[in-house]
Amino acid sequence: MNIQSLVNWIKGDQKEAAKGYCPNCWGHQGYGDQFREAAKKERITTLNADEKLGWIQGYAATHLEGIQLKPTQSVLTCTECKLTYNPS
Repeated sequence: MNIQSLVNWIKGDQKEAAKGYCPNCWGHQGYGDQFREAAKKERITTLNADEKLGWIQGYAATHLEGIQLKPTQSVLTCTECKLTYNPS
């Protein structure tokens, strides 16, 4: 799990889906917005995101594990929506 990618996403350093997570599920199925709202409720900001790593890891393990891309043969596959991505 790429927790630093989630931290970068909170900080605004990354505009697309957090690295290692399905872009389809992240955007179209609302995981990005759900994560943003949960972080907002926890008062996680660009200034304290690194300090809140434990909360981010726990949230990812509970809510985002299903949309992590898994290597299958020569592609990455989302177990949630079944889309495949070329890793290169």
